Amino acid sequence: MTQVGEEGLASFDEDEKRRRFNRILIESICSSMEFGEAVLRFLELTGPIKRDEIANKPEVFASELESLLGDGARIILERIVKNIYLNLNLEYEETAKKSFPESIRDALKKYLEKTE
Repeated sequence: MTQVGEEGLASFDEDEKRRRFNRILIESICSSMEFGEAVLRFLELTGPIKRDEIANKPEVFASELESLLGDGARIILERIVKNIYLNLNLEYEETAKKSFPESIRDALKKYLEKTE
């Protein structure tokens, strides 16, 4: 049996928290638009991003969604941000008007701090 030091456990714990965050992000994406699951599958099949990478590459997801939906993507991206904050029980500051990638990274940071 391999012994894992505290650093190894902390790293494992953070990786698991990141996976959980990504799952919550996917749920937020699916609930933010009709046919959300179909859109995710389409982006996975035709684009450079997989669903388990969205939290780590939010700029790629946003770019692919904008390519697919045009200007309508901005509304969807705002909904996704609002939903992830709601699903994580985090306070969403609408006045900040951050980009989608900034908002997702901010939510991830707050989530990791909250679950320490």
